[in-house]
Amino acid sequence: MRATANDILTIAFKEVGTVEKPVNIIKYNKAFGKQGLQWCQVFVWWVFKQANAYFIKSAYTPDGANWFKKNDRWFEKGMPKTGDIVYFDFPADGIDRISHVGIVVKAMTDDEVLCIEGNTSSTDDGDQRNGGMVAIKLRKRDLIVGWGRPAYTKDLTPIVSKIVAYYDKKPKGDDDASR
Repeated sequence: MRATANDILTIAFKEVGTVEKPVNIIKYNKAFGKQGLQWCQVFVWWVFKQANAYFIKSAYTPDGANWFKKNDRWFEKGMPKTGDIVYFDFPADGIDRISHVGIVVKAMTDDEVLCIEGNTSSTDDGDQRNGGMVAIKLRKRDLIVGWGRPAYTKDLTPIVSKIVAYYDKKPKGDDDASR
């Protein structure tokens, strides 16, 4: 079965506010088969698994980017679209490579993308690539290395407006799961 972008975003949105306890011990890693992993890409894999759709089973974010490149589904120019899997490099973290991943909700401006991400911080002050929770993040384009476009079944992605409204209404820095 091929999922729609709406399927993926609906599943991911239900997970917003989920927190690991203790560090890197979380249900996504349990389903993956190994606790203790940094789990941003494991979260994306888990979401696709819940939708009965394929996503590479790897916790290492460059593996995901390379899979999209190998399958001619990788993009670096312009802006990602709803449902794309976006890969980040955070220069301030001292790791000079792709080190985080998220699922695109929507390009909000020519320079900002709203994403649902696993293992990030709900604030901009916390660890962006190992922050311990599922959160909705507004990211600057210059942090994006590139993105993969899954082979979704076409749909209208009605969940996008609900997620954007939730993001706009919540106090910044508060990513609790109550909706």
